[in-house]
Amino acid sequence: MSAVAEGQLDPQVIRDFYQQVSQRERGRWTSNEMLDFDLRLLRGLAPNPVSILDLGSGHGELSRPLAGDHADLVAVDFAPAYGSSFGGARHTFVPANLEDFESARNFDLILLFGVVTYTDIEQEARLYRRIVRWLDGDGLLVVKNQCALGTELVKTGYSEALDAEYSARYPTAEEQHQMLASVFGSVEEQKYPDPLNTWADTVHIAFICRDPLT
Repeated sequence: MSAVAEGQLDPQVIRDFYQQVSQRERGRWTSNEMLDFDLRLLRGLAPNPVSILDLGSGHGELSRPLAGDHADLVAVDFAPAYGSSFGGARHTFVPANLEDFESARNFDLILLFGVVTYTDIEQEARLYRRIVRWLDGDGLLVVKNQCALGTELVKTGYSEALDAEYSARYPTAEEQHQMLASVFGSVEEQKYPDPLNTWADTVHIAFICRDPLT
């Protein structure tokens, strides 16, 4: 594990972890119940998306069912191995770091699920400002991740649950909401049911963002 200052993310640990995950058939380690809740939430918010941008897509367990055969899907993740999961006629996989990705087109649904946890505050703010440029005026951004109950948490070290070195940042809901509200006119929060929140110091929250401020 590389040396970083206490309380900071370790980018190399994050990259190594997801490089390993990309080799697996399934990229999510959350429960099927969590995936089912994610899908029900998104289908209720955007029942008929025409174009979807999935940032930090992994294998697309979330975005591929949403796209079905009726929507264009652009999936972005840094590890090329994830591309093997996107073989649909309307799928495009872009192997790129999110900070390097650019798009010449706009989308009516953008997903940012489980990504903020692996960005620092400055990266998070930059990403939101760029996403605004890629969203249709009447489109929808959904950002979902774990948020700290109390002050922001940064955890780096060995995770027994994952059996791997791990590094993650858990922002507070208040700080994340404020950052999103600086670039979106409407930001709503959907907290996940208690049975899906398995850790005592964090809660899963989806931020539903509309009306990009340009």
